[in-house]
Amino acid sequence: MSIYNFDPNTLKSPLTFIYNGANRRWTDEVAFIKSKDTGNKLTYVDASKADPGPGVDATAVKSSPYLRDATGKIVTGLDAVYAAHNGIGFGPWFRFNRVPGFVSEGTGIGPQKKAA
Repeated sequence: MSIYNFDPNTLKSPLTFIYNGANRRWTDEVAFIKSKDTGNKLTYVDASKADPGPGVDATAVKSSPYLRDATGKIVTGLDAVYAAHNGIGFGPWFRFNRVPGFVSEGTGIGPQKKAA
């Protein structure tokens, strides 16, 4: 479960990850997910180049990624990224490295805390 009490196992495959390709944070994230998606389990839609499809506001996807499942259910933000990782089999990795605190640019490593 994420910090938002979302269970990505409730989503039905195939999954579509919709992101803003003009945003470096999301292109880096998609590059990482694609590199681990050896079974091509996700479909990726760059909303800056293509219509994001039903249920997704093209303006809203500029600031936050979306994920749509086969039934049309849509999740956004951290839950969408979590569901994408879970869809490729990296859900436990994501929970361990990313939740809580999706604070860095595509690496999942947060800034170091300074000694008091």
